[in-house]
Amino acid sequence: MAVKSTKIDTFFQHKLILIPGGAGFIGSRLARRLCDLEASVTIVDPFEIHGGANPFNLNGYENRVALFREKIEEYLVSHDLQNFDLIFNCIGLTDHHIGFENPRLDYDINCSSGLSILRAVSAAKIKPKIIGIGSRNQYGTGKSQFTEQDRLRPLDIQSVHKTTLEQYHRCYARSSGFNHAFLRLTNTFGPAQKMNGGSIGFFGEILKSSLQGREIQIYGSLERFKDLLFVEDVVEAMLLLGMCDTDQEDPVYNVGGQPCRISEILQALEQQQKQLDVRVLPFPGHIEKIDVGDAGLVTKKIKEDTGWTRKISLEKGIADTFAFYRQHGKHYFQQTSMTHN
Repeated sequence: MAVKSTKIDTFFQHKLILIPGGAGFIGSRLARRLCDLEASVTIVDPFEIHGGANPFNLNGYENRVALFREKIEEYLVSHDLQNFDLIFNCIGLTDHHIGFENPRLDYDINCSSGLSILRAVSAAKIKPKIIGIGSRNQYGTGKSQFTEQDRLRPLDIQSVHKTTLEQYHRCYARSSGFNHAFLRLTNTFGPAQKMNGGSIGFFGEILKSSLQGREIQIYGSLERFKDLLFVEDVVEAMLLLGMCDTDQEDPVYNVGGQPCRISEILQALEQQQKQLDVRVLPFPGHIEKIDVGDAGLVTKKIKEDTGWTRKISLEKGIADTFAFYRQHGKHYFQQTSMTHN
């Protein structure tokens, strides 16, 4: 079992932190929090067109981070990782369909980039701890709840590559002796979530439709369950894992949210945006084949090892997310026509 560390508000002071992918959704929220905790933050992000990087994600923090607009492989050519205390690898391509259309691109972003970081950490004389991010989708289907010991049966290319990266974590940590942890993360939502481009996820799609006053399309049934987690709770989990001496025999942690019916999610949305236009449709074949169903994640391990618990309710998270996009939507929507009922 991991040993709990000191309080977050003092642990990260003056720590040197590297966040590859730090201009994206989760990475930028983590970077902002670390700056508030008086850490020294370096971000490496190429602002890949298919990713979630957005200059506005770092609004107000531009002068508090060192930002390198390049791929992590390019950064590593001229920078040594041994100067960092912690690396939070937030690089990720979340569009499941791109993985099938362009598996090489998905591999480069979701796996190869992380492999480059692991090799650089292995080669460093002083090895920083590294935290990686995977997905609940690595489990596939077959159970109502998954623990970290359950078999992984990924249904799409993205999840295959995340599972491969997780195994690379184990191999390099074991052979080189550095400390690491890997999150299997549920559906995350909140401010700075990507709102344009290809697939933006279940919650992104219904949030965007709601804000723009368009029809919300739900596949299957309103009684289906979704496991949602507010981004600030994810950041808290990452910080706690960065602080504690994670169990190196089994350094994988589920980070799950609040399982709720789609009908309950829509009710929470209606508290912010009245008169939702909802239409239930049959599953398109290409989506149904990779849908992971209603299963949630058991989070007992991370609670026992770090003390983490989900703090933000679905209703509070949705309210905060609506408030963010109503104020800053012009930076996230190509065509902003948000209604304010």
